[in-house]
Parts: sequence; C-alpha cells; structure tokens
Amino acid sequence: MGRIFPGLLGGLLAASASLTWAADDPVAAAPSSPPLDRAAPLERLGFGSCLHQDRPQPIFSAINSRSWDAFLMIGDNVYGDATPPALDELAEAYAVAAQAEGLNQLRSTTPVLATWDDHDYGANDAGAEFSGRAKAEELFHRFWHTPADSVLRRREGLYYHETLGPEDQRVQLIFLDTRSFRTGLVPTDALNAPGKERYVPNEAPDQNVLGEAQWAWFAERLREPAALRIVISSIQVLAEGHGWEAWRLFPRERARLLGLLGESAAPVVILSGDRHRGGLYQYPLGPDRRLVELTSSSLNFAIPGIQEEPGPLRIGPTYRDENFGAVSFDWAQRQFELALFDRDGLTLTSYHGALIDSGE
Repeated sequence: MGRIFPGLLGGLLAASASLTWAADDPVAAAPSSPPLDRAAPLERLGFGSCLHQDRPQPIFSAINSRSWDAFLMIGDNVYGDATPPALDELAEAYAVAAQAEGLNQLRSTTPVLATWDDHDYGANDAGAEFSGRAKAEELFHRFWHTPADSVLRRREGLYYHETLGPEDQRVQLIFLDTRSFRTGLVPTDALNAPGKERYVPNEAPDQNVLGEAQWAWFAERLREPAALRIVISSIQVLAEGHGWEAWRLFPRERARLLGLLGESAAPVVILSGDRHRGGLYQYPLGPDRRLVELTSSSLNFAIPGIQEEPGPLRIGPTYRDENFGAVSFDWAQRQFELALFDRDGLTLTSYHGALIDSGE
C-alpha cells in the first residue's frame, strides 16, 4: 500500500471540488489518486509504460505490493489509435482501462502522475500533424482527473513539472510532451533493415520535438535548484541502435537537449518508455559526469522476437518481457538507485548515482 499522506481526506475533498468530469462518465470512472506530499523527502518513485487495456495486467501484483511516494505512467497508458475528430476508439480504450483492477488499486492508494505517448495521443507515431490532439487531450484530462485549475488546462501541450522534498533534498520531475509539437518522421528507405527498421534521421533545419514555448520552459526548469532532476520523455533519448521512433531521429533537437542537460548544475537522469523493452543507457556529459537513462517498457505488451539492439550507449542487455522501473533515494548516503524489475518484482538491472545538496 502507498504511503498515507497528512491531510489526505481534506486534499481529496478540495481536489474533487475543482474537477470537471461527470460522475457517470465511463472515461473518468477510475478512482482518484491521493495528492502528492510535496514536503516530505522522497523514498521511492515507480514508473512504467505501454499498458494495453485489453490484455491481462498481472504485473500490478508486484507493483501494488510495494510502497511508492508516487508512480509515473509515462505514455501508451492505453492503446486507442483513433479516427478524428471524435476519437471514439480512444474514448472506448479509456473506458475499458477505467475498470482495470490492478491500475485502479494503484490509483486509489498512490499519487499517480501521467503523460502520454502516441497510442494515448491518438495515432501511432503521430506528432503535431495529428488533427485529433485537442480531443485526445480532453480525454486524457477526463481519465486522469486533471483538476480544472491545473496549468495543463491553461496551455497547449502536456508538459509540466513537480518539485518534491525539503530544501536540501529537492527532487525535480520534468514531464516533457514529445507529441504535440513534434515535426514529421522520415520513413526508412530500407524497411526492417537493422537500425533503419521504420525511420531514418530527419535532417531538416526546421525539425522540432518540443516546440519553442516548451523549450523555453524547459530551460527555465533546469536553472532551478535540485539534488536530482528526473526528466520524463515518453520516447527514448540515448538509444542509438534501432530505427524506431526516438530522439535520435531528430539529431539537432537531440543535440539541443543534451547540451541543455550538460549545463545543469544538478545531476540528471532520464526515464523513458515506448520501446517494448527495458534497459539502461549512459552518455558522457563531461570528464566526471554522465547522463543515465532508464527505459521501462512494457507493463503488459511485450513483443516477442525483437532482436537485441546494438549501440555504444547501452549498459548491458535490454529486456523484452514485462517490466517496471523505480528510482530510490538514500538521503543519509546522498545516493539514488535506478532499477528495472520483471513482472514478479525481481531485479533485472540497476544503477547507482550521487545526489548533490539542493539548498539555495
């Protein structure tokens, strides 16, 4: 069971007063999550991606047996590829997901923070060209019970941040929206060829992933004090060994991202999903600094037969069976751990790093 937070009942009542869904809305039928305790030091965050509403979800037995300060659902939280403008298929997918026992148990006991990827955005590998984005965003807010006064309802896109913990133990969560503003993908010239399976890099000078408003917002967040920054990207950042969707398909944008992260005074880790396999990656930011990414995918939609991917930035093998991830904190030792677990909760791989003093 998740941690019981002070003032839980009052927080729920206050939140319910600002919500805008109807009580009989099947998309919004899942329980609301308890509010975040933003003042307490973090002990453990969980995360996962790629959860198909029509498949069994046994992995939640392991997830719900642990205590989490928050659990992050980082995209493809349903599979609802749909036809604009109504997006009926996406609405139906959310209505099915709202009845999922394991996810509902997690939502009723643990603060859950979410973002989207392509299949809850509304179309496979879609970006800014997708005409159903506004309707998909409305469905997202209904399913995840976004409060009416949330910043997410006041601006275009699903990017936001949370800063958790006391002054000397601040952890910053930065959720990027890699869908709403992303320019087009370039189809491969060699279908299923290793490293070019579906797409090749877009070399256009006007390529974009985040859009200029989100880039400016992101740069501001990176100037704020933190003991650790956790950047959540629905698609992989560091993976180089495949031709499926990832930041490597937008090399100028990826270089811009890595440049900004290299300027961060605080250590940074990336959490990603989408790939239908999990793994660890690292990138040198300087002589004594490295950027580490943990990909967790999928929660219940493993794809058999995928070959191991090459790539100089990968740490160890990748894992194609069901998995979930975690970030744990040891404030006495000023260390954090990234870990990937199988569907029974057994550790697949892990990484340890240092936390800095986040005081002003």
